[in-house]
Amino acid sequence: MELFSHILFYSLVLTLGITMLLSLLHDEVMNVVWIVYDSVTHSLSFFKDQLSR
Repeated sequence: MELFSHILFYSLVLTLGITMLLSLLHDEVMNVVWIVYDSVTHSLSFFKDQLSR
């Protein structure tokens, strides 16, 4: 039972740390996500145009 509470505590701390890191990096991450998403949709529409011909 002791071990379980330790694991629970550490996973909670880890989750909090990751959440804080993500909130700090949120703006940059979102910018990267949007750039990737934009390029992916662009290439997908390009492939659709190529296929429809």
